[in-house]
Parts: sequence; structure tokens; C-alpha cells
Amino acid sequence: MTRVVFATCAASGDDGRKALLLAGSVRTFAAGLRSGAIWVLQPDRAQRFADALENRFAALGVETVPFAADEEVSGIPGAARAAAAAAAEKRAARQADLLVWMDPDSLVVGAADALLLPEGRSIGLSPVHLGLIGSPWERPATPFWSLLYRKLRVKRDAVFPVTTIVDRRRVRAYFDAGLVVVRPAEGALRRWHRRLVRLAGDAAVKAFFIEDASFHAFFHQAVLAASVLASVPRDSVLELPAPLNYPLHLLERIPAERRPWSLNDLVTCRYDDLATLGRRDWPAEMRLDEPLRGWLDDMVPRQDKDFVAEL
Repeated sequence: MTRVVFATCAASGDDGRKALLLAGSVRTFAAGLRSGAIWVLQPDRAQRFADALENRFAALGVETVPFAADEEVSGIPGAARAAAAAAAEKRAARQADLLVWMDPDSLVVGAADALLLPEGRSIGLSPVHLGLIGSPWERPATPFWSLLYRKLRVKRDAVFPVTTIVDRRRVRAYFDAGLVVVRPAEGALRRWHRRLVRLAGDAAVKAFFIEDASFHAFFHQAVLAASVLASVPRDSVLELPAPLNYPLHLLERIPAERRPWSLNDLVTCRYDDLATLGRRDWPAEMRLDEPLRGWLDDMVPRQDKDFVAEL
């Protein structure tokens, strides 16, 4: 039987509450994978979670794991999560066949067997939700992506296109860092972290941060994509299907004909902030059926007030 670890990073109490929801969703809806280990990575210098939160983690069999964040890149969005992912991968390499790395604003809402990598695949990733700084496939690589490819020695024939989830842009491989499935012994997340730290100090990269804040905000995801292209053969990369990592917080930007009929049709989803779940303000035609409806009502009361106050 495949040994699977689910892991996320929680650097604050708000992230901790999200991680608790994620853990509860794994235990409730992940079917054959619901008994897998769950780790919450916490920066070793962060304030400890409240006792009430720690107790609820313990009741779900969740292990909180400290990791060393990189002070030199603390100002880079996503850098701490890359460090946490690398630490989780190193730990998982000794005890698991697969590591499912998820951002804390994720929920598992369906049978998670879709997360299992088939034979011959070493990493599974989802395209980004929005194109933003992505490099259009039909045109030459943009200067930012050309720089990353050059710095990481990405071969021209290693680059392939993906289509973004929400705005349906066809761009050079560009993946969302909020859901990555890896065979931990192969080190993909550790390479991502090392390269992010190295490139963050590069003067040419920093020039892009000054030119446009979007390059700074999404640098960690761009490095993830370029790192995969540099080190993982194309036929070892699995593009995860749309029912995984689905953006609930961006539903209004997705045409009705491309939305799932019911939230219960998804496998994993993202919601950005707890208020999205508290408001339940997704389009009226979207169904929310049992048992997901009842679980959400229990875990996230409307407007999220009771949940936040309790923890």
C-alpha cells in the first residue's frame, strides 16, 4: 500500500485554523487516503499555536513539525512555504512513498486517490489559476522567464505549455505552488527551495521585482516551474486534472459552463481566506450537497465568527 503524507505550512494562527480545516477534511473525505499522516510545518521561531488548536490537531492525529525558515529571503512571498515544503520532503523521504504538499487554504472534499502518482511519474502539479506573469506560449519567452531558464539551465525542448485554470491562457509551464505531489526521495521540493534562495539574491532577478511587484509576488511559483523544467523529464511530470486545486474564491471569474455542477464533484479546492467559506457566496447555481454541506456547517459557521472566536 502506498504510504502517503499530507503536509502544509502554518506560520500564524490564521494559517493554523486553515490547517485544522484541511486536516479535518482529509480525515473525513479522503477515502482510502484519510488515515495517512498529516504534518503541519511551523517556523521554529513562530509563536506556538493556542492550546485549543494544538488539542484539536492532536485529536486528528496531526503532527506539528518545526522547520528553519530562511531569514535572508523572509521578504519573498512564498519563500517560507518553499522552505517548509523542502523540510517536509526531506522528512518524508525516510518514511513515505508520496508527499502531498498543500497550501493551508486547501480542502479535500472527495476521494483523494486522484492524488496518487501513476507509475513512471515523479511529480504532479496543477497549472496556475491566473496567467498574470506567465509567458504566452505563442510568443518568445518573456525576459523574466528567459532569465530563469538561463539561470537554471532549462533546455529549450524541456519547456511545454499549460492552460491556466481561470482565464484559460496558454502559457509556458507555470504551476500553482499550493498543490504539489512528489516522490520525496527524488528531491524536487528541496531543489525548488535551494534555487529560490539562490535566485532571490541575484541582481538581475531583483531588477524585475523593482520593475513590477507581480514578479516579486509570484516569484516562488515561477521558480517552482523553472526548477521542474530544469530537473524533471517531461514524461515524469503529471498535470493534475481540474477537480484538484479548484479555486472557489475565483468562481465568479469562471464562466458558468466551465464550473463544476456541484462542489461535491471536486477532489480538492482552495478558498483563499476563511471568510469565503463563512459567506458561502459562490454562484447560486452551484450545488453543495451532503455530506460536504453538513461538514462545512459544523466546521465553519456562517460568516466564520464562531469558528474564529473559538480558536
